[in-house]
Amino acid sequence: MAKKPSIKSSILDEIKEIENAVTASQDNAIQNVSLVSIGEITEIDLGNGIYMHNRITYSLSEIKELAGNIKDIEPNGILGTGLLQPILLRRNGSHYERISGFRRIEAFKINNCTEIPAIILDKISDATARYMRNSENLKRENINPYDEIYSIIENIALSLDISFKETISFLNKIKNHNSGKTSFSDSDKDMYVSISEAVRNICKYEVGALIERLIILNMNSLILEALQENELNYSQAKEINKIKDDEIIKKLLYFIKNKSSTITELREKIRELLPEKNKNNESILKKALSKPIFQERDYKKLDSGNKARADKLLKEIYELKMKLDELLQ
Repeated sequence: MAKKPSIKSSILDEIKEIENAVTASQDNAIQNVSLVSIGEITEIDLGNGIYMHNRITYSLSEIKELAGNIKDIEPNGILGTGLLQPILLRRNGSHYERISGFRRIEAFKINNCTEIPAIILDKISDATARYMRNSENLKRENINPYDEIYSIIENIALSLDISFKETISFLNKIKNHNSGKTSFSDSDKDMYVSISEAVRNICKYEVGALIERLIILNMNSLILEALQENELNYSQAKEINKIKDDEIIKKLLYFIKNKSSTITELREKIRELLPEKNKNNESILKKALSKPIFQERDYKKLDSGNKARADKLLKEIYELKMKLDELLQ
């Protein structure tokens, strides 16, 4: 039997040690906080010229407000800079990689500051640094749906020491298992337990709810961009993603951006913008998927001649249903 995958204790243990060290540093800031050149701070390097995903959607006005607050506190705060809490960095060779503090760094830039107070972590593994960065992002109140799902999946992958792609693949396997399309092996059952444990440690969602949100990662690029800018929520994005016409999608995104609309209003707008052909198709789909009027008790009332006709029709319906299921696989 395959060994049960489990959350890497090395990551969680290392993070616990770091949190204790950071708390101690903040209690004695002057001794443990360094002034670091902002120009030496980079994003976490994933290799091959790729840097860790970290699309931040803070508004410029929000950062300007923070810059003003920091300016007002000077010459107080940490090392007289006006900053009340240091940023967190990982030392990597001759530069530093940011784990937390994006807004504070940007605010310091607005104030024309070249150095910022920071707690510097040494000998932190790549996996732990990435896990901590994602965890920091997930704490944000205004995290957008795309960044949220991306950070959750990446942290599951890091905690189980598997790839991002493998994590998504197994979550989809869980979905297929729950719908009766596939079965679990013993190793699959162990993986399910491990992923469930990881999800509980990482986010607010249950596994089922998280799986439903995987659709975000494959949405139309126009919708993804709007999600990343926090211009619409998950429910709105899910409705618009049913549309395949980019021009209609653009109109719907404009509609949402300029009007605080409910899901009902959005659906009405979609019906208004859909071409007549699509409306007819939509009507056919709804009729086909609606609850059938024909019931077993009605079948039993038929005479032998009509029962034979009904049997023939039911067989045709069954065969068509099987073909439709295959098409939707």
